[in-house]
Amino acid sequence: MQRLFLLVVAALKFGKLVPTVATMLLAIGVYALAYGWRYAAGIVAMLFLHEMGHYIAARQRGLAVRLPMFIPFLFAWTTLEDMPHDAETAERWGMIWKVVDDASLANEAEALAARLVRSPAGALAGIKQLFGAASGSLDAQLDLEARFQGEAGRSADFVEGVNAFQNKRPPRFS
Repeated sequence: MQRLFLLVVAALKFGKLVPTVATMLLAIGVYALAYGWRYAAGIVAMLFLHEMGHYIAARQRGLAVRLPMFIPFLFAWTTLEDMPHDAETAERWGMIWKVVDDASLANEAEALAARLVRSPAGALAGIKQLFGAASGSLDAQLDLEARFQGEAGRSADFVEGVNAFQNKRPPRFS
């Protein structure tokens, strides 16, 4: 009876580890069936270390975060239960592109607009179309992306981009 009590206490104490350990073992088992145990252990260890980086970074910022979970052949993830409260953290984590102070916002916006004007208009239109279609099915999105990549690869802007790269000069898109 005492042994059962100790097992229950241990399970309660380490209960937060159970989903992580269980999904890690599941992932190792599935990967091992497909690729062998060495690959399985290596890929799960790599995913675990990567996700623990997110976990540690969130904890250092005082944010509530869950331990990683694993789904074989898809991904692993760490769930943030709080969101960062400052722009610098959001920028460091890649949640936003760039943080600028109020005084330089107008200059940064103008620089971004100038960069976009120099970009290939057809590619920007295609990106806008892809974002607009993102709520559809995965198959439809992949078909649209394949079609767009084919069209972009046959465009004059593509040829100009390759020529500019080869000649080490800035591109001059139409």
